[in-house]
Parts: sequence; structure tokens; C-alpha cells
Amino acid sequence: MSESNKLGPYIQRLMTTILDKEQEEFVTNLALSELKRLNSDIHDFVIKNEVPEHEKHTEKELLTEERAKGYTKEQTKEWLDSVKNKQEKQDGKKWCKRL
Repeated sequence: MSESNKLGPYIQRLMTTILDKEQEEFVTNLALSELKRLNSDIHDFVIKNEVPEHEKHTEKELLTEERAKGYTKEQTKEWLDSVKNKQEKQDGKKWCKRL
């Protein structure tokens, strides 16, 4: 088993413990609490590291969409630059909060 993949087997053991009818109720509840904690930690991690929807589009797609709305090339470029600047500021604030 890979050294870097320890969480998978741990979660599997917790689930097996919960499903084991011969386990004491205390042990089952403890395993369930641990799974809930892990679920919350993983959910928080995903939310913090999820790519925002507007970043999933390539710059070319965004430019094409804005041009289709009737904006000039210059207006579209200005808009895209403002979006990038706003995102960079938000990323900087997030980074500072992590410190």
C-alpha cells in the first residue's frame, strides 16, 4: 500500500466498524463521529480550493462571450482585466488569512 494513501484505508475501517453488528454501541458512535469530522474537514478543504465558476472558462471563451454581447474589443479587455484584478486581490486576502 502506498505511504501517501493512508486516509482511504482509515475511512474504510471506520465504515466497517460502524456496520459491524458485534461492535459495542460506544465504539460504533465513536467511529461515526470520526467519519462526520472527516467529512466536514474534507468539505471545508473542497470549498476553499474549488475553482470559482468564472475561472473555469478560458480567457478566449470569456472574450468571445463579451464580444457577443456587443462590447468592443477594448471594452472587453478592460472588463477582463478588472475581473482578473479583483480575483488577484481576493486571492491575496485569502492567502493573508491563512497566515
